[in-house]
Amino acid sequence: MTLARRAAHLQGLFEGMQLDETKKETKIISEILDILAETTEELQRLSNENDTLKHIIHHNCDNNVFDELENVDIDDGADYQVICPTCGEIMYLDAAAIELGSIDCGSCGELLEFDLSDLEEEDI
Repeated sequence: MTLARRAAHLQGLFEGMQLDETKKETKIISEILDILAETTEELQRLSNENDTLKHIIHHNCDNNVFDELENVDIDDGADYQVICPTCGEIMYLDAAAIELGSIDCGSCGELLEFDLSDLEEEDI
């Protein structure tokens, strides 16, 4: 049973109980079920948009590029995108990693060095 059907089923069960609508408990349960229904609709909308974007990307990219895009793990905490000049590997790093001054490329092992001497303290 899909999430939408489960939410609708709960709503039906609640309505079938014919609880006193003036009671606080009934109002709270009703509000929770309304929020659940809205959340379910929003999740479905996002899922549909995601499917559409996947379709667009798949038909506009070389299949190898699409496979690589699916395997990219972008860290939400990443502040910088670094591209290895040797192999072209894209890495996403946070400020702490950049401040180390260097990092080995995860793909080819090339040592990537970061020169921070020209940056102001607030830029780091």
